Amino acid sequence: MAKAPVAKPPTARSPPPKGRFATLIERAAKSGKASKADPLTFTAELWSPMAGKGWTFASLPAASSAALGKKGRVPVEATVGGVKFRTSCFPDGDGGHRIQMNGAMRDATGKADGDLVEFSLKVASDDVEVTVPPALAKALKADKGAQGQWGSITPKARAEWVAWIASAKQEETRVARTAKTVERLRSGAKRPSD
Repeated sequence: MAKAPVAKPPTARSPPPKGRFATLIERAAKSGKASKADPLTFTAELWSPMAGKGWTFASLPAASSAALGKKGRVPVEATVGGVKFRTSCFPDGDGGHRIQMNGAMRDATGKADGDLVEFSLKVASDDVEVTVPPALAKALKADKGAQGQWGSITPKARAEWVAWIASAKQEETRVARTAKTVERLRSGAKRPSD
């Protein structure tokens, strides 16, 4: 079994890789996006801008970063030492990505700054599933303006509207909030806080 690539903490940008590693990068770039079924595996050193405090990071090797298929934030399911957690890979400003681990993730894996860690990543989804209450669904169906705005807002914004309605303790308040939601959507509001 081939050794997983090793990434080091950021320093000056390294020259482009040569040889077998360059071939891996080309293959990852040509294949496009990493599969949700096949994990990316690599070894990287953990580092922190404030040793032992806050977030800890690991820089992805170029091949693994290219295999993510995106230059922006990528939600991932990570496994380190048998411990699974959800986090994100973020752009590092130099064309690659960094994965971040908070204190709870670090503690669960038993890893610390300076440790070489083997990561296994699967691209995840951060889609929000929203269950629309029947009363709101009926009200939206009756009001085409509100329905159009509802269709144009993000799933996270829809979840905020639903949570705002559901947080009311009394039924009469939920009914009033449903009516207010339709009215505000019709006027172009995207979130309850608008």
